[in-house]
Amino acid sequence: MEFLGIWANSENMTLSLSAEKLENLKTLCCEWCEKSFCTKVELQSLIGVLSFAAGVVRPGRIFFSRALNFLREMTNLQQDEGMDIPESVQKDIEWWVKFAPTFNGVSIIPPLEWERPDSVFSTDASLQKIGGFNFVNGQYFKCDIPERVIECAKHINGFEIYAIMIACRLWGSSLTGKNLLLYCDNASTVDVVNRHVTRDNFMQDCLRDIYYEAAQNQFQIKVVFIPTAENRISDSLTRWDMGEHYRNVFYECTSQFDIKEVHVTPEIADLTDRWGSSQTVEHLCGK
Repeated sequence: MEFLGIWANSENMTLSLSAEKLENLKTLCCEWCEKSFCTKVELQSLIGVLSFAAGVVRPGRIFFSRALNFLREMTNLQQDEGMDIPESVQKDIEWWVKFAPTFNGVSIIPPLEWERPDSVFSTDASLQKIGGFNFVNGQYFKCDIPERVIECAKHINGFEIYAIMIACRLWGSSLTGKNLLLYCDNASTVDVVNRHVTRDNFMQDCLRDIYYEAAQNQFQIKVVFIPTAENRISDSLTRWDMGEHYRNVFYECTSQFDIKEVHVTPEIADLTDRWGSSQTVEHLCGK
């Protein structure tokens, strides 16, 4: 059944954009990919369309938050006045062109818990280090937080979501078609990743990267809060240099795994968006 451009499937209990609405969305976003300047009223119209689509396109809310930030910069402008479009907003529009069809459709009755996830990770962060553990293959990572990340994140919540981003970059290619359950001991970060909403610019950037990896590798992610006392493996990785005690804790907790360290290269640690080339967007827009 279709109503106002939303297709309701009573068999699999999902809501999705109709084929016509999805094509109209793609056309609009392709037009915006060619724009370098917009008026305030044009931006408001775009945000209205993306806000509507985000109701059924997972995780669309993340990918118009920078447009909202841009609109706030236009507060003192008249409706027919405008500004140059920031590259960050263009990046978000490119996401809609590439991945809206992939993420079109949300469950009317979403599951409360993933009782049998395909993969399970845990991550943690301190003020100097991040670490993570893959419970499927026994791989783990630990590394110092780059200076640029420390400057941009400025608080522990940012470091925690950065650790999740690194885990998705490292192991995302092995998650195709799977459900990922990730344990984190920071409640604020858990809420941000699951609800797709934050006003923190750095956390917004990490969110985009996490869900870019999810789109590129076609996996779903759910983050679950656990107390620090139950997150001992990843916690010990962030304290690796603080003494032999923490290294012993790690080895004791992972004794049943065939553990192997994977190194975080500068390319993996970099904050630059890992979007595809503009040529890819031009191809999708039929250029």
